Amino acid sequence: MKKISYTIFILQLIFFVFFLSCKNTQTSNPEQQTNIFVQNMDTITTRVFECETGGWGYEIIINGKPHIHQKIIPAISGRFTFNSSEDAYKIAVYAVEIMLRDNTSFPNMSFRELDSLGVLDTAVINYQKKHQITPKK
Repeated sequence: MKKISYTIFILQLIFFVFFLSCKNTQTSNPEQQTNIFVQNMDTITTRVFECETGGWGYEIIINGKPHIHQKIIPAISGRFTFNSSEDAYKIAVYAVEIMLRDNTSFPNMSFRELDSLGVLDTAVINYQKKHQITPKK
């Protein structure tokens, strides 16, 4: 029970840090960064970066070593980047939340989750609908 309440506390803290930093960040800051310290665990850092081809990506660093370097939006078809540093940052923090919640090294996200977080633009959504693979009956 203690572990569950501790996990809930950590998730609430992450959301709090996320919303505070979203209000205070500007798109002109290409390298937003958040450090998350978890007792008896690793230090997790998120960082957003501007991609060479345009758009934004994010990185998750654990104990100072790159763990995930995400140049494209995960969980979708095609090779799309995030339109803003805020969108990339939002998904980086969400990915860390999933990692902590599910106790996994790599977060598993769905198109529906990304869409509900408001980080997908119309072009991405239309592309997904057009290229959607329907299961065989």
